[in-house]
Order: sequence, then C-alpha cells, then structure tokens
Amino acid sequence: MRWTVMSRWLAVLGTLAMASVASAAEVAGTVQWVQRVELGAPVSGVVTRVSARPGMQVKKGDVLVGLDERRFHAELERVRAEAERLKQVHAEAQREQERGQELYDRTLLSDHELEVAKIGLATAAAEYQAAKTAVKQAELDLEYSAVRAPFDAVVLAVHAGVGQAVAAELTAVPLVTVAEAGRRRVQLSVDPTQVTALREGQSVPVRVGGTAYEGKITHVGLEPVPNAPSLAYPVDILIDAPESASLRIGQSASVVLP
Repeated sequence: MRWTVMSRWLAVLGTLAMASVASAAEVAGTVQWVQRVELGAPVSGVVTRVSARPGMQVKKGDVLVGLDERRFHAELERVRAEAERLKQVHAEAQREQERGQELYDRTLLSDHELEVAKIGLATAAAEYQAAKTAVKQAELDLEYSAVRAPFDAVVLAVHAGVGQAVAAELTAVPLVTVAEAGRRRVQLSVDPTQVTALREGQSVPVRVGGTAYEGKITHVGLEPVPNAPSLAYPVDILIDAPESASLRIGQSASVVLP
C-alpha cells in the first residue's frame, strides 16, 4: 500500500516537472546597443583637438573633440563687460526713478516727467536682462565647444579631424559616434502565446556565445513586429556585460522565457 501511494506521488511530481520544462521556452534573439548616439557641436568653429579613437572606452564627461576656444572666450568677456556696464546704467535709472517719485510726491515733478523716469528704468531693466541672457548664451557656447561623452561609452567611430571647420548653423555634422558601455540589449520576437506571460522587470536567463547572463525584461511590445513572417511582439532584455566580454552587435543570443 505504501509503495503504491509513493509511486503515485512520484508520478505526479514527474508530471509537474515535465510540465515545468514544457512551459519554459528557449527563444533566439540578437545583441543590440542600449544607447548609440552620434555626437556633434551645436556651435561653429575649427577643430583643434581630437582625443577619441575607435574602440576607446571613455567616461561620462570626457572631452572627445574640442573646437578652438579663443573666439568663445573673447565673446564671453565682451558680453560680461557689456552686462556690467548695463548693470550700472540700470542702477542709475533706478535711483533716478526713486528721486523722481520723491519729487513728484512733493509736487515738484510733473506727471510727464515721472512717466519718463519710469520708462527709463523699464528700458534699462530690459537691456540689463538681455545682457545677462547674452552672458548665459556665451557660457553655453563655450561649454558646447567641447564635445563630451554623455555617459560611460565605447567609441565606435570618429568623423572629425584637426583643422576641420564645423558650420553648425548650416547642418548638424556628427563628429563622434559612441555607444553605452557596460550593458547590452537583447532583442527578441515572441509569439502571442508566450508574450502574455512576460512583464517588465522580470528576470530571465540569457546565454550569448557560451556565457550565461542574468537578463531583465525592460520592454514588452504592444504592437506586432512589422513585416514579420508570423504574428510576433518585440521584447527587449537588458544584460550587464563588461567590455571585456566583447559582445558584438548582431550576435545571436538564447533566452529562456517562462
């Protein structure tokens, strides 16, 4: 009797194990960049420094390409001096308006003269504000004269050379192409029966080139993959991958989905 009951339990456990294995599906995907961007300079100038080279790993904020800064420093000094002058003009206009108001209160100044003083103060305030805005813009232009890495990245391509003229007002010219380092995205196409069990934030095992990674689902598509041979939905999985792993874009990956 005992052996009969045990045999039934073993049969049930075996059935559950087979069902668990059957419910897991191995899906093929491809390795993609998490972020890939072309960097340029929103200001015009002449390239005087190229620090980046293809394959180079850079940290966020590293200067990759630099334009000649002398023109930007000169412009910043000019607008700062103009802002200081207009600050003094504004202060004097404010004092003049206060004196005019005092005289007006003592009936020693006409309505017209008081209005002229108010207009003078408003004009001086507007000119001073415009000068301060010009200083901020000049500071930004100086900052933009250096093309910096927006995040920890690997340099994919360099399109700039020393002496190259950059005319930002004519067209946006990419100077460096970079991709985020340390992470990769595995892209899948999943059929409708599998996609319903997937949620953002789920952990799933990923294998690329014989190496196992712990992946996290970051996107489950609501619209089907265009031009797919059958109905399927896009799924993105994020994996941490140091550059020493040498994962290449387009490389095949295998993902076990629940």
